[in-house]
Amino acid sequence: MKDSIALMDQKELEAAVEIMKTADKVEFMGVGFSGLTALEAKYKFMRIGIKCDAQTDAQMMKISASLLKAGDLAVGISQSGGSQETVRALKKAKEMGAYTIAVTHYKDSAITEYADLVLINGSKEGPLQGGALSTKISQLFLMDVLYTGLVIKDIERATQFKEVTTRD
Repeated sequence: MKDSIALMDQKELEAAVEIMKTADKVEFMGVGFSGLTALEAKYKFMRIGIKCDAQTDAQMMKISASLLKAGDLAVGISQSGGSQETVRALKKAKEMGAYTIAVTHYKDSAITEYADLVLINGSKEGPLQGGALSTKISQLFLMDVLYTGLVIKDIERATQFKEVTTRD
């Protein structure tokens, strides 16, 4: 988490929160362990009223990205920044007019080419280390920072949605 905090750009985080707050729909995309982060983000943000979904399958990412439009947000999560499925999906989302955010450790990776905004998280992985717990924690930590930013922006709305989504 110390690495993630050191790498986080406050202005980029604030911009990401504003975009998420106003997006018509947010689509989280990732494969492998980054796909698990996408799913966790979906559950977390949906609980506070953000219209969102998560795709972890290459074909579903392609379909979903193809249906995005201006006013929507695509968040591509790839620690290496080189997961071809996620890179292609973010590229397609951008072509369709959606705003795009890349979540990665490598600022100059392939996924950043198609990102309007890049959020860097900590925990550098070696090529044989894929799926390290430290990587997962840094991705989840970044999602938590965004979530907290959204809650702070409108605590009443977030509380209302949390209450509605926890009722029987």
